[in-house]
Amino acid sequence: MQLLNEEKLYDRLMIEIEKESSLYYLHEYKAVLADRFPDRVLKLYKKALVSEASRTAKRSDYAHWASELNAMLEINGGDAVVDEIITDWRTRYKNRPAMMQELNAVKL
Repeated sequence: MQLLNEEKLYDRLMIEIEKESSLYYLHEYKAVLADRFPDRVLKLYKKALVSEASRTAKRSDYAHWASELNAMLEINGGDAVVDEIITDWRTRYKNRPAMMQELNAVKL
């Protein structure tokens, strides 16, 4: 992936990150990909966060997810996606008070 980035082969880099479905690589290359592929980057963020939220977690996980949601707001179109996720989570996970408190920290 580093080579693809160095060679400015951003289409291929995005495809590889989508295959990996990894937030690690997404964070690594967000600066070069978010402006070029905002919808695809947001889709990857959403997929990863929704998957993680489906499992029981602790407050530090909720805080991390809130941080990820704030990062998504920096991407073009991120407001709508973040709002959609938060609306879903507030309904689906309403019995997780710590999660609800952490979602309040998202600067939507």
